[in-house]
Amino acid sequence: MDRCHGSVQTAMQRNEGRLTLEQILRYGADIARGVAELHAAGVVCMNIKPSNLLLDETGHAVVSDYGLPAILKKPDCRKARKECESAKIHSCMDCTMLSPNYTAPEAWEPVKKSLHLFWDDAIGISSESDAWSFGCTLVEMCTGSIPWAGLSSEEIYQSVVKAKRQPPQYASVVGVGIPRELWKMIGDCLQFKASKRPTFHSMLAIFLRHLQEIPRSPPASPDNDLPISPVINGIGPSPSAELEVPLANPNLLHRLVSEGNVNGVRELLAKTASGHGQNLLHSVLEAQNSDGQTALHLACRRGSVELVEAILECKEANVDVLDKDGDPPLVFALAAGSPECVRALIKRNANVRSRLREGLGPSVAHVCAYHGQPDCMRELLLAGADPNAVDDEGESVLHRSVAKKYTDCAIVILENGGCKSMSILNSKHLTPLHLCIMTWNVAVVRRWVELASKEDIADAIDIQSPVGTALCMAAALKKDHEPGRSWVLLSSFCWSRSRAQDTQHAQTALHTAAMANDVELVRIILETGVDVNIRNVQNTIPLHVALARGAKSCVGLLLSAGANCNMQDDDGDNAFHIAADTAKMIRENLEWILIMLRYPNAAVDVRNHRLVSDN
Repeated sequence: MDRCHGSVQTAMQRNEGRLTLEQILRYGADIARGVAELHAAGVVCMNIKPSNLLLDETGHAVVSDYGLPAILKKPDCRKARKECESAKIHSCMDCTMLSPNYTAPEAWEPVKKSLHLFWDDAIGISSESDAWSFGCTLVEMCTGSIPWAGLSSEEIYQSVVKAKRQPPQYASVVGVGIPRELWKMIGDCLQFKASKRPTFHSMLAIFLRHLQEIPRSPPASPDNDLPISPVINGIGPSPSAELEVPLANPNLLHRLVSEGNVNGVRELLAKTASGHGQNLLHSVLEAQNSDGQTALHLACRRGSVELVEAILECKEANVDVLDKDGDPPLVFALAAGSPECVRALIKRNANVRSRLREGLGPSVAHVCAYHGQPDCMRELLLAGADPNAVDDEGESVLHRSVAKKYTDCAIVILENGGCKSMSILNSKHLTPLHLCIMTWNVAVVRRWVELASKEDIADAIDIQSPVGTALCMAAALKKDHEPGRSWVLLSSFCWSRSRAQDTQHAQTALHTAAMANDVELVRIILETGVDVNIRNVQNTIPLHVALARGAKSCVGLLLSAGANCNMQDDDGDNAFHIAADTAKMIRENLEWILIMLRYPNAAVDVRNHRLVSDN
């Protein structure tokens, strides 16, 4: 095997997790061709995923590790059927050590289905299983998100095998500049019933068909380049001869755009307007290809501002024309990541506040956030796009950027009026601030604190998530994650109401840190000015919870910071009551009682509110 230089996964990582449409098509064609040849030889890959798709020195995608899970198969598997005479005829998820995020339903459990692999009469895995894995891989290539990300192996099993679901990330492929035929093909790969999945030969044909509309560029896979009309210095041959019969070739403009022939586009449109009138010009401009896209859609998909401007020079060009899926050209320019194309469309008054799915779906700003394009986002927001728009799933534009970990894009949203979005709850009852804390995105929170008003900050800090307020979430981060300190430091100094607390657990951040015996977090919170004797809803102070949990280090810090040993909670208990009551299990509390007795006016004679039996 020739030396390879990286993989599809590393190519995605170099581009912030994303691939261009051209890369998806070229790599896809390479992979489909290679797997089809392996299947013809009777070999099932079993392990198709981005890290196993290598790139050779010419940019080809090469399938690797095919059949390796079979070679490394465990000799004994707990799921092997008793009636099997040999472990050789059994194959399942556990014994083949497959990657759960890319594994087909039938590969999770033994299924009575035979296929020659590297051993005879393998059960469970087939060539159709590779189609599922390829579908999951394509989802990741299109979205930058690992299928089933965030779920455990058991949770993936329940979703794939029991609930018969597709990866939730697949929904993000639809309607964001990916050709309709391509996302339908991906959906077919993810059919639960293996027999309904497409063959790799049929998928290769789809990739090659769409590559015909992609111009030659520094190719990801040179062998997939298709012959196109010669272009010299970006200027192709004049279409004068074809202009004589424009009605006979309504897709001529599409072809010129696909070739990158800027002068040809201008010449065709000029001659059509002068020789045939506006009606024909409208027909040429609004003609759709097999995917229902106009020439302007294709120009935006290429990210070529020269082509976009050449088309928009015609005042008859509809800048908001919709394709078959209801997407305007602006969506394609955003998917291509071309701020120049976005700017050209906006100059012609493109609707930057439009929504997909007949006005009921995400806004174009959501599409931009999904692709993580900060420069494009800035153009949209400066032109009047709503930075706080909410889609049909309750997600704000900021939700999308933070969830995809596009920090630069999220900061642009905040800098252009999006600070209020930090208080928006999505359908999962999470705000962008909650998501920032869950992903340790300190940079976004820091910029938000710098830009937002005290009122907006106070409102966002107090909002409950399923796991508590933002501040309590920050305080509860694991001690070995250094960003946790930054969260508390940032949140505490901007926390305009120091008495805010997690109503679900009745704790403030200081209570939470004390319960966790995280002395450094307690110190940070106290240094920001939070009252050491702050009460929760039961009138318990942090010293009380530290004593009850045996948080020795925090007890000492709280006492040295001025914690009041005599303060009573709703049950009438003070620090002496709690220490004495727990001393049977926490022997250190006897020492704390002796230390607290040295404090002036120690209230050791005060009674609590509990009744004591005479017995």
